[in-house]
Amino acid sequence: MKLPRKGYGVSAALAFVMLVVTACSGSQPTASEQRAATPTVVATETSQPTVTLPTEEPTAVEPTLVEPTPEQPQFNELAVTLDYKAGRAPKSVKRSGIIDGPGYTQAVMVSFRDVWRTAFANTQYSAPRLTYDITSFGDVYKSKCANGGKPIVITPQTTAMLYCVRDSKPDGAIAIPLDSMAAIWKKSSPKVGDLSVAVSMTRQASLITVTALERQFAMTVPSELGRQYVSACLSGAWAHAVYAQGAFTDKEIATALEYSFAIPTIGDRTTASIANDSQAVTAWVVGFRGGQVAECGRNFWK
Repeated sequence: MKLPRKGYGVSAALAFVMLVVTACSGSQPTASEQRAATPTVVATETSQPTVTLPTEEPTAVEPTLVEPTPEQPQFNELAVTLDYKAGRAPKSVKRSGIIDGPGYTQAVMVSFRDVWRTAFANTQYSAPRLTYDITSFGDVYKSKCANGGKPIVITPQTTAMLYCVRDSKPDGAIAIPLDSMAAIWKKSSPKVGDLSVAVSMTRQASLITVTALERQFAMTVPSELGRQYVSACLSGAWAHAVYAQGAFTDKEIATALEYSFAIPTIGDRTTASIANDSQAVTAWVVGFRGGQVAECGRNFWK
């Protein structure tokens, strides 16, 4: 996969005109931030997407940007560049020879929250509440969103992530099935697995941010794909703040993105899947290379 580098603008006059708000307050997740799983639920999951993680070296077409959106005054007010700070990147550890999945996924969510909380602490806009459930072991997460008339149920073995705006007001909640994350580590090196899991989780968490942006800004709501592209870009911007630019080779990034985007999202206000979507890959790399949050809206809010 040839990854896009600097110079992502589609015109010589690209202005950074977007910003986004996310994260929540507090140094550690509170009980209201991390939803408790409900093992007693016995509802049956219906119509789950089936995902097969790639086993061969990933390949992808060269991605290209769509035309940028016109300037929005709201974005100009919130222009932010996230800067890398050493020691912020989550890193998995092994316990008894097995990667501590719950510990790592929790660390990713804390890092995601802290980066955005710091970025927007002095703005006039309220940060969204990062509400999430890391569904592990025998846990069951029952959503208020429905599929085929029945509530969507997430178990550790579910092969898709969930975002539902009705699960937590005002900006929604996400559920991350741990076994789907663990499967990535089994197919890759710990380094690439860590990045892939982090991308999967943070692009999901960024859907909460996009909803918060819609709520606070008076502007056109993006399309379903546009929402996913902005979320991917914001995930990349988070990564810019925690990983040095030389931390991964292009091959490692390409592999991690291939694994990450093979896991679809279910729920409401989302697309079923954006697997192998070159525009989503472009969006993430734009956020990662530049760390300039305005570009996420400038290029992908469609």
